[in-house]
Amino acid sequence: MKYIDCHAHIFAENALDYKEQCTGWHQNSVERILNVFCLETDLDIAKEVLQSPNKYPNVYFIAGVTPHGADKFNKEHEEFLFSHCDQLIAIGETGLDFHYNLSDRKRQTESFIRHLEIACELQKPIVLHLRDADTEAREILKDFVGKIPGVMLHCYTSGEDLAKWSVEQGFYISASGIVTFNKSQPLREIFKQVPLKQLLVETDSPYLAPPPYRGKTNQSAYIVETYKFLSQMYDIPLQELSDQVWQNSETLFSLSK
Repeated sequence: MKYIDCHAHIFAENALDYKEQCTGWHQNSVERILNVFCLETDLDIAKEVLQSPNKYPNVYFIAGVTPHGADKFNKEHEEFLFSHCDQLIAIGETGLDFHYNLSDRKRQTESFIRHLEIACELQKPIVLHLRDADTEAREILKDFVGKIPGVMLHCYTSGEDLAKWSVEQGFYISASGIVTFNKSQPLREIFKQVPLKQLLVETDSPYLAPPPYRGKTNQSAYIVETYKFLSQMYDIPLQELSDQVWQNSETLFSLSK
């Protein structure tokens, strides 16, 4: 059995110590971690890590400016994406978050579109953060369908209509620990309609730890609990689920075997 965490922030300021995380990965057969740099806060650490990426075996890299940081998105961030494109497997996370509105909505939209344009130019998949903006996001994405190599809707909590449309477009939809929470039955009903060939699984660590780790700092080692929950929800063997998600991630992100 081997697992992949399709979205984590292992170098975030509030993440566990890297060596401690590695111990957890090895103990729980988490053999790949897709790390996301949120460049509005992580630019310096991203530059440092990508100077010596071989120091982080089995870790793959994604970078972008989140909707929360859209007000700070600038040319330096763009230059980073272009200059490190050979080391990045995707662009993101980017999108729209009209729930918290930590950045101006107009700036969020501009940043989202620019990230999509960059993904097109670099021919990289894109990782999306969407909240309370289903209609607006869909209208923007319509113009890029078929132009971007792939789309991941990370930590999906949006509505059923967007999920159905995204599946029709061939997008991948990612389940985080939220799907395991007691209050998440409506979300589980949405995920039951997501084809297994378009399912991804993530921690979004250090956030959103699943039971029995609620309240603790999340880490990729805990993703096993989400896989177990999903295997029961889909009524399929755990091995089948983990193999399918592994294959899905390879397809979307063109990961080496």
